[in-house]
Amino acid sequence: GTNWQDEIFQLGSQDQVQLNVKKGNFFISGSAQTNKGTIKATEYNRYTVRLTYNEKLFEPVRMFLSVSNGFEDRFNADFDQLVTIIQSAIGWPTNIPVYDPVTGDYSRNQAYGTLAANPMYLINERPGRSLRNDFLMNGFLEFNLTKDLKFKTQGAINLKAASSTSFNR
Repeated sequence: GTNWQDEIFQLGSQDQVQLNVKKGNFFISGSAQTNKGTIKATEYNRYTVRLTYNEKLFEPVRMFLSVSNGFEDRFNADFDQLVTIIQSAIGWPTNIPVYDPVTGDYSRNQAYGTLAANPMYLINERPGRSLRNDFLMNGFLEFNLTKDLKFKTQGAINLKAASSTSFNR
């Protein structure tokens, strides 16, 4: 028989690398995180970079600037689809093989709802990818007007972009 959970699950893994550098008033950091999911053909990757600069320009003016960007790439990591895959793997009869021995295509089940689709078909033939980019820049200028009085002006820009694609065979 077919052990559907053995068919859909794999050993997941996560790797992460970070690098930070600080020199005087300047700080930069970067990181990369890659994940292989516990369900076959699923991945999540994230990359970030951040730059910070803090400087007393001249008496009495101080400046701060921070810029960061994060990028995410998800492959077959849609939560609802993963739940459907797991439900299907738990509910599919073990006497049905992954592939139909006559046609060579994915085996079919007579059930309805989430049990209608072969779990391996859902993994291999309905890929989806989502990308997301987050950019943030903020800063301020601070003026010491007197010993006890400061004026500070600040601003920020936050840009987000996302896209998603999915395919059905």
